[in-house]
Amino acid sequence: MLWMLMMSFALASDCPWSYAPTTVTASGRMITVDGESFPAAGFVNVLNSCGEEEAADHLMRWQTMRGASMGVTYVGAVLIFPLLITPITGTIGLRARQKMTRELLDGEPSSP
Repeated sequence: MLWMLMMSFALASDCPWSYAPTTVTASGRMITVDGESFPAAGFVNVLNSCGEEEAADHLMRWQTMRGASMGVTYVGAVLIFPLLITPITGTIGLRARQKMTRELLDGEPSSP
């Protein structure tokens, strides 16, 4: 019986937190919100379910720039000139990651 109550609660609340997060850390593959880790690949869905659409946009931009930086670095192993682009994509990606964490910590969902 307890198991059924727990499952119904989990299905009823799409957002894993009910209050404004106090700590958010993001690395390449994992994002940790108040000690609970989420894979970065599926975290966009979590952000959208919590009403954090702006944070989801920043996350997607960060992941895109991170992928671009890695791709340019791989090409740069053969050709030197693409390595000049890596600092630009890396900086754009880092700023997007910082904006995502700020959006989560502000405590206000970007959509009702």
